Amino acid sequence: MKVNHLFFKKIAHYTYSSFFSSLKRHLKNLFALWSSTSLNLVFNATILFLLAAIASQKTFALYAIGQAITFLANAWTDVGIAFTVQTLSSQEKKSKSLFEFYYKEGIRLSLKWGIPLGFILVILLFIFHEYGSFAKALSWQLMLLFFCCGIFQNRIGFCSAFLYALGHFKTYSWIQPFSAFLRLFILAPFLLLQGNKIGIGSLLSVDLFSFFSGWMLASFLLHYQKKKLHAHPLSHTEKNKIKEEIIRFMHPSIQANILLSTSHTLGTFAGAFFGGASTVALYTLFQRLNQLTIIALGPLSAYFSRKLKLTENTQQRYKKSKLFILFTIPLSVLFSFILLLGYIAGGKLYSHYAFHALQTFEMFLVCNCLGNLYVIFDNLLCSWKYAGHRLMSSYLAIAKFLLISLFKPSSALLLFAIDALFLALIDSFFLYKFLAFGREAKYEQVYRS
Repeated sequence: MKVNHLFFKKIAHYTYSSFFSSLKRHLKNLFALWSSTSLNLVFNATILFLLAAIASQKTFALYAIGQAITFLANAWTDVGIAFTVQTLSSQEKKSKSLFEFYYKEGIRLSLKWGIPLGFILVILLFIFHEYGSFAKALSWQLMLLFFCCGIFQNRIGFCSAFLYALGHFKTYSWIQPFSAFLRLFILAPFLLLQGNKIGIGSLLSVDLFSFFSGWMLASFLLHYQKKKLHAHPLSHTEKNKIKEEIIRFMHPSIQANILLSTSHTLGTFAGAFFGGASTVALYTLFQRLNQLTIIALGPLSAYFSRKLKLTENTQQRYKKSKLFILFTIPLSVLFSFILLLGYIAGGKLYSHYAFHALQTFEMFLVCNCLGNLYVIFDNLLCSWKYAGHRLMSSYLAIAKFLLISLFKPSSALLLFAIDALFLALIDSFFLYKFLAFGREAKYEQVYRS
């Protein structure tokens, strides 16, 4: 027994030391990604928390609906193209031909899928505006302008994806927080001067200007970096192989991107459809706290996924993935505990309506942990150039829509409970697929030996 104990102790020491030594090698790039993501999320969260504290509850709820429309417009017109090129076009040799081929394919797919799906979303938004109990408070013209904000975000994401794939992490890290910083820089004086009199029109104008400026900056920096690439012609066989990879990756991503983005905003729209301003405000405010944990886990998961994708040995990829899971799950639980302590402390210091819903916040923390697992497993599975898991998770999102339609939840607590149920189901499926990849890696190693 003592020998076994020493054996497992040595294994644990080796695995964690190897993980931290690997982390140290990539710390420079990770620091740039963490910094940009942190600034982006902090700026966005500051804007939202300032609005929640200063603006009226109705204005905050209307802006939350507008933000949900922007998010949907970005996701539906992107249909997973940005993530596809970011994952598949990763390269170390700085090939101009490879970049241009992926860029042209990305533009072609954007026109093929983005325009018709964007038109369908506009029709659905019109139906929501006509029949939603609280949705009528936001005019149809303002909804369309929030939709335009999503188009600008789409283009920022498209340009950023290529910079990330090329390994220009510093340039990428400059683009990410730019629009959020510009919004905060312009909005903060407005909020301080106008207080709770600030209107939804002023907030929308700032969003339009900020996101359009971000698109212009991202496009300029991408074309600047393009000039530094080297000519490495692609053969006809290589082009066909790339097209096959894109098609295999894109088909499940299209459905998943649409359904999962709809699922992500379903709580906000359901609150506006079945509830009122208080439901939308509380649900949105708690959801934004997810950004605090994404600051740490989001860039780390995405960067680690890119490195795994470049690892040819599947057995090594699986071993490194397990180490990553062992490191990030306790970290996720720790973040949730810190959020709970912060909420309790805030309730004793402030009398804001958000601090009078402890049960709702506890249910949100359950969603937070499950959502972190979703991000971790999703990035790990994508490192195998696989996106089929997203297709199955999107079907579960349809079931979530049916459940909300059946029960018509009018409180934030019920909305978070439904979120937790479906996140648990999706995480279980992701774990099953991850273990399946592990078994395939072992069989492949045995076959080669």
